[in-house]
Amino acid sequence: MRKHSVKVLALILCLYLLLLSGCAPVQNLLHLETPTPSPTPTPEPTPTPTIRPSVTPVPTTALTSDPAPVLTGVETDQDVISLVFEGFTDEASMEELLKTLQELKVAAVFFITGKVADECPELVKKIRMAGCEVGNYGLTGAKKMENNGVDENIYAFRKTQELIYRAIGQTPRYVRMNGSEYTETLLRAVSTAGLEAAVMPTLYLNHKSFSSSDDAEAYARNLIRGSIVSVKLGQELDLSEFIGSGPALDEKPAIDPSPSIGEVGDNRRVEVDTLPLDQMRWLIAALKKLNYKIVMPDELARYAVTLLPEKRELTEEETTRFDADLYPWPVTEEPVNVGRTRQGKNTDFNDVVFVGASDVASLESYVEWKRETDPEYLGNARFLYASRLTIEQAVNHDPEGTNLPAVDGEKMAVEDALAKLGAKTAYLMLRFESRQAYLDDQFFSNLKLLIYRIRQKNPGIRLVLQGSFPAVAGKNNTPSNTQLFRFNLKLAALCARTGLTYLDPAFALRTEEGALRDDYCLDRMSYGTHLNDAGCQAWIDFLMQNVPE
Repeated sequence: MRKHSVKVLALILCLYLLLLSGCAPVQNLLHLETPTPSPTPTPEPTPTPTIRPSVTPVPTTALTSDPAPVLTGVETDQDVISLVFEGFTDEASMEELLKTLQELKVAAVFFITGKVADECPELVKKIRMAGCEVGNYGLTGAKKMENNGVDENIYAFRKTQELIYRAIGQTPRYVRMNGSEYTETLLRAVSTAGLEAAVMPTLYLNHKSFSSSDDAEAYARNLIRGSIVSVKLGQELDLSEFIGSGPALDEKPAIDPSPSIGEVGDNRRVEVDTLPLDQMRWLIAALKKLNYKIVMPDELARYAVTLLPEKRELTEEETTRFDADLYPWPVTEEPVNVGRTRQGKNTDFNDVVFVGASDVASLESYVEWKRETDPEYLGNARFLYASRLTIEQAVNHDPEGTNLPAVDGEKMAVEDALAKLGAKTAYLMLRFESRQAYLDDQFFSNLKLLIYRIRQKNPGIRLVLQGSFPAVAGKNNTPSNTQLFRFNLKLAALCARTGLTYLDPAFALRTEEGALRDDYCLDRMSYGTHLNDAGCQAWIDFLMQNVPE
């Protein structure tokens, strides 16, 4: 019995040990039911994060390593421009425009969209038959192409090439990206699409730019030589296209003030009754009158010359000095001369010729009067002027010669007159046309051209530029005294960069508010701009105290 008890105790101990160890056999041995395990909850899937698409998709088309070259305006001494047309109106009007260009024997580039080439292939053929070139304007002429994806732009260029090829059997060489910034990526897309170059116009017109042939001629006279002039068909001009690349000296536009201006980036079509056929006839007639040649954009480079090389950059002190925004009034505390000067004497003005308009005429009259009692007064300085001589007339060689200066009764170009007079130094003070607004770029382009021509005809001549004089207070003249002040500072800055001498005689003639002194003015009750004898003497005193070294 005792042995049996021991066995039972041993068995119980073993079962207890197995139970503590969690072994499955324990359950079998004790005939216990296996508990139904609780279902393991299925884990919720981790949500996939939403990825915002990139603004600029990663391109799948390899870009060429080189951006396409940009054809734009050039600096030149030749009477030459390039003419391009952007966009489309209707077939009938476009055909009339082509007939006009054929009649006038003018070749231009028409930038056509892929949509137009697909819908009006016969018109695209007529462009080629008229002797003009067809350019790529993208599929729709859309603006801000620099914001598109690379693939989207390449597709637009290539598809337009294909559609134009279907129409005329030839692919365009040029592309024009309407209202777009020509970034490196965009230009690489142009090159990848197989186009040779992108065209960037420098001046813009539209269907409202001229209201008369006189307006067109005034525009042509102010034209920057070497420009690519774009005529936008059925489109508003962007603000940047309307005002040009530089700030205006006048608040009014450089062309007739009627053109509508679209908001920047606006790609609206403009409903027009007719295309600018009359405007084109007026403009081309004016260009031919002035002996302009119209060439393709890639041909402009043949005429490029450097008219006035820049020798250095402005110093920090000069940049501040020439910044008109830093002056509360159109006046400075000291003359804004450029170049070293010294106190002079009469003989310093031997072989000097003063060039200008009515101001120079007044100076001549005063000097001749002074020479009656002092024959040595201002040396043997001479005076070359026409009463209304402007910078445009000086460089355009007015065919009628009505506003050119005369030497011994013969009217001639300024550069030829200086050569005939044997000038060793020329003091230049030429006005700009004030009847219409004038852009800085246009004035300085014409001024550089005149300087270039003078130097070509008169090797070794020294040039001294003088700032323009203000008007008396209270005159609503155009340009205003503030605008003239800004212009004079920009002229001084140009002289500093190019090594020319600049003198600021206006400093000696104006009041603390920047107006011409009343006691120096001959016509203060009318124009308020011309100098009397006292004003001429103040001018000469300044020049005598500031003779260039």
